[in-house]
Amino acid sequence: MFLELRLFGRPVLSFELTHDPAPADEDEDSARWLVHEVGDHIHVAPIDDLVGHEVDGPHAECPCGPEVEHQDTDGAGDRWLVTHHSLDGREQAEDS
Repeated sequence: MFLELRLFGRPVLSFELTHDPAPADEDEDSARWLVHEVGDHIHVAPIDDLVGHEVDGPHAECPCGPEVEHQDTDGAGDRWLVTHHSLDGREQAEDS
């Protein structure tokens, strides 16, 4: 089953949902992500990373140097997707 995050009717992120009856090991638990909406910003940030990520204030203050992408809202106001980078390298592990 897939879960899709949509902004103004357009897909932004999608996740495959799976059920694993076995308890998660420490490596799996550390690869979790937060999706957090603050005003006109949606932050996607790693949970339990090597550093804390700034998801409540200006994204420029986050040490990971997040990517900020304007989302087309068809005239419904500006929206911004802020994608934070992990410092523990979990993106490389997820891509392999």
